[in-house]
Amino acid sequence: MRKYPNTILGLIFTACCITSIFTWVLPVITVFPWAIVESALANTIGKEPYSKVGQIVIFILLSTFLISLLILYNAIQKGIQENKSVKTTTIIFMISQLFIIHPLFFYIYWAIKLDYGGDGQLLFLIFETFPFSSFFFVIIGYAIDKFITLKKEKLVVN
Repeated sequence: MRKYPNTILGLIFTACCITSIFTWVLPVITVFPWAIVESALANTIGKEPYSKVGQIVIFILLSTFLISLLILYNAIQKGIQENKSVKTTTIIFMISQLFIIHPLFFYIYWAIKLDYGGDGQLLFLIFETFPFSSFFFVIIGYAIDKFITLKKEKLVVN
């Protein structure tokens, strides 16, 4: 259990996300801010073709995800060098990813399944993608544990 603390943390986030599907609250809250961004983009750059707006939102989400990974990478590296726990950093990262990963999965799925089309039923698409995007937290936690292990092994060797 001590060997994979971030994987366990990811599992806890996954479990919380999956159980929250029944309340509808977390799925809607995580995607809603990006719906506002999407609407603002549509008003700024135009709605024709609407796929352009969706692609820009996906690009922004993907860029945000990659930038947050770089920030996490640097924070973990600094924590390892200073021999400090990175648990708080990981928790903050996971919380921030709630508002990046779920919308990213939603927008990609929307592009693939409906080619950015939709109606009032689009809200239900969130509940189709939410269980799948929830499992991404376990993957992230495991990747963080592996990264920390490799970095610590490298420090021991040097």
